[in-house]
Amino acid sequence: MLSRILNMKQQHQTFFGIIILFAIIVFWRGVFGLLDQYFIPNHQAMSLWLSVIVGLVILVVMHYAAK
Repeated sequence: MLSRILNMKQQHQTFFGIIILFAIIVFWRGVFGLLDQYFIPNHQAMSLWLSVIVGLVILVVMHYAAK
């Protein structure tokens, strides 16, 4: 698939990149909306801190798992 993208004309690559960028933004907007709605909805500060902690734990575990 990467070779197909690289063989596209520059205008098509730019358009394809914009579509992918839009899809990524919409996806993460939905994820953050769901987290706001369901992950400790009555305590925003606690929800944010726990999200940061869980994210960092996942990154550390994946870092050591990749070694």
